[in-house]
Amino acid sequence: MAEHEWEIAKRIVSTDRFQELPTKFEVHEWAITQDFSRSVEYDRIREDLLNAIHGPGAFRNFKDTLRRHGIESSWFAFRTDALKRIALGWCEENQIVCE
Repeated sequence: MAEHEWEIAKRIVSTDRFQELPTKFEVHEWAITQDFSRSVEYDRIREDLLNAIHGPGAFRNFKDTLRRHGIESSWFAFRTDALKRIALGWCEENQIVCE
């Protein structure tokens, strides 16, 4: 780490001016996959997705199922929207103006 970066890091941890971002455990990626799966209109695809997200290798199975049904772009749009809502909610909770 360069000296300049070190100085910035020290300032961040020594003041309450900066807010810690949510961790991956607070974002609940699995819940987003479940919400997407439940939102799928077609019964067979919805069931395939809901089955894929349980058990070992759930995320890999989910991605494989998306590919098999050709709906990756729908997933990425849904996920992006969900993450935006999480980010906006976090900003609101922390009184941070977000544009």
